[in-house]
Amino acid sequence: MQDEIFNSKLRPLLARESNSDENFLLFNLVIVLGIFCFLKILPIEAESQPLCALFAGLGIFFNRKLLKLPISFYFFLFTLFLFFFVSIINFFSFYKIDLANIFGTLFALIPPIFVYYYLIGQSHKLKPLPIKIIILIWFFVGFSQAYAPILQKVTGLEFLLSHLIPRYSATDLSAWGRGVTLISPEPAHSATIVFLFFVLLHILKIQKKISLLDYRIYLTMVAFMALVNASGTMFMILGVFFLVIGSLILSKAKKLGLFLLFSLGCLLYSLTLIEYESRTIILIKTVATIINDSQDLTGLISVLMDEVSGGRIAMVVTGYSNVFSVGAGLGSWSLDFQQRAAEIGIDLNNIWYFREQVNFANVKPASFFALLIFDCGIVGLFSSLLIIRTMTKSSSSELDIISKSILYTSIILLIIGGTLVSLPSYWIAAALVNGSLKMDN
Repeated sequence: MQDEIFNSKLRPLLARESNSDENFLLFNLVIVLGIFCFLKILPIEAESQPLCALFAGLGIFFNRKLLKLPISFYFFLFTLFLFFFVSIINFFSFYKIDLANIFGTLFALIPPIFVYYYLIGQSHKLKPLPIKIIILIWFFVGFSQAYAPILQKVTGLEFLLSHLIPRYSATDLSAWGRGVTLISPEPAHSATIVFLFFVLLHILKIQKKISLLDYRIYLTMVAFMALVNASGTMFMILGVFFLVIGSLILSKAKKLGLFLLFSLGCLLYSLTLIEYESRTIILIKTVATIINDSQDLTGLISVLMDEVSGGRIAMVVTGYSNVFSVGAGLGSWSLDFQQRAAEIGIDLNNIWYFREQVNFANVKPASFFALLIFDCGIVGLFSSLLIIRTMTKSSSSELDIISKSILYTSIILLIIGGTLVSLPSYWIAAALVNGSLKMDN
């Protein structure tokens, strides 16, 4: 099926497209910069640098007719700039949203959309060599962090990366029940890149750009990075993926062996987490203790809001709760978050993150769609639904079961959130596996 799609759809596109190497270079450059998005290259205060989005924007501008961008892209831009002007108007009125929060929100929402709509339907441009080199680099960094930190000093990696990445650690964070950061500020962020590595290898494999032996070798490196990462986000990614692929397999009532293989993989990963005594396992034990000892639903919700998510659940739920409002403009979360949380019954006093970490400050919803909906209300909801419709409508019926699982997993994780809004990893994954070239409105 994948070969038929490639021959029937991608080759004619290549024949119509310019044969210059610049198109392929730009595509792969966006991927590489998306992977290394944590390197502080631009002089801005952002852990996820939007450099890949700048090049993706150039790609969209110069290839807008070729890409045939759907209405969801243009409606998103309309929504964003409409509520940007609402914010500017409010800035000069009694409802003063700080300009830094207005522009901060704008530049948090734009980059992942530019990256997704530039990359979608162009996975045939993916080159295997840079991906192999990058995985080797990340594997070396992860191995040295977990087992040989001295290598970081000897090679100068610690000096270089500590200057390029805020909060970089040359050793694992086992003292806090977490694993290695890899080339990122913290394990939760790098977990999304590890997932992206798996996606990239899968794309290269189905396009027959790497041998089966190479695929297995590099997949083993990626599995190693997932194990030593040992973050709650990594556990969540794998959990969602296994649930999705298990559901798809069972819905077809076949390939039971594949389902059992993935179930075994999930079990082995869980056992590894137990061996590491990771933060994820500690939190699972805490939840289990509450359920067994008291059957206290209120206590369980409190733990989920506080210990398990570090306040992320409260951020995301509060963001989505603004769905039926008209929206007060970009950055309005900086004025209204606490009030909205109280209105839906979330007591921020019981959540350590708000009490100790941010001193009850208004915080940005930790999900792309939650942030868009909080600031733009029902118009943001409509824009979100159009984007998700674009992601699910395009040729998903033609995808193999792993590609389809990657697509649905990426969408679910984007909805759940819990990490940096501007991170491009899930967007890149969804764009690459979605092989549609005809972008319908």
